[in-house]
Amino acid sequence: MTGFDRIDHIPRFLINPNLDEKTLSRMHRLYCRKFHGEERTKSHLCKSCQALLEYSLERTGHCGRKKQGRLCSYCKVHCFEDTRRVEIKTIMRYAGKRLILTNPVLAMRYLLLKKLQHRIP
Repeated sequence: MTGFDRIDHIPRFLINPNLDEKTLSRMHRLYCRKFHGEERTKSHLCKSCQALLEYSLERTGHCGRKKQGRLCSYCKVHCFEDTRRVEIKTIMRYAGKRLILTNPVLAMRYLLLKKLQHRIP
């Protein structure tokens, strides 16, 4: 084996739920720091961002496609409610660009996964 899963052509080392959780929490933290700075607590998130983070971690934790390394943006089955999905997209749109400055390893991992998604039928 060369470290690739022959079904999805995604290297196994990229499929790591702990890193997905870390990426989500970092993105929420970046967004909350900018837009809810005065409402934040010691956990670095305001109550609404903390609730949204917990919701997204719970939903992605139960997703079978996520365990295969699939990104939510390329998935045909949406695990999130419509209103929450819009909120999460807003956070990712803002924080995704800035993640490369604050945590380049997580950002590069995400970009590599995104590039490999195009190979999956």
